[in-house]
Amino acid sequence: MYSGMKRIKNTGPALVTFLQKRLVFMLTLGVIAGLSACEQEEGFGGTSSVSGKIYALDYNTELTELTGQFYAPDEDVFIVFGDDIVYADKTSTFYDGTYRFDNLRKGSYTVYAYSKDTTGNPDIDKFAVLQSFEITSNRQDVILPDITIVK
Repeated sequence: MYSGMKRIKNTGPALVTFLQKRLVFMLTLGVIAGLSACEQEEGFGGTSSVSGKIYALDYNTELTELTGQFYAPDEDVFIVFGDDIVYADKTSTFYDGTYRFDNLRKGSYTVYAYSKDTTGNPDIDKFAVLQSFEITSNRQDVILPDITIVK
């Protein structure tokens, strides 16, 4: 034997099995970490958009007679990302009732606007009218059906 070198004790197949299991574990961890880093949740930072219009029905105070109907300007529209319980952003409709949210990533979303309650329940003043949708690809422009509200 060369001077300065120590002989490594042969520990047999048990050491090989241990090292193989350790290697498989480390590779599995690396793959999982890599995949989870690639997944992005719903939200801003993407290349897609959603747009639509808010259509308003205007009734008299007793809600017995329709006095007008129009695409509603200056209505607040909210967007919710995935299963969140609070809105992530809001915008106001343009003069023609249109709204738009840009820079969205792939995922599930809900947009909503508030409508006057028409059930006569004294505990409820307004309720949310929801539209859910999904963005499945980059550079996707989703156009939703009109959201109809009561003014």
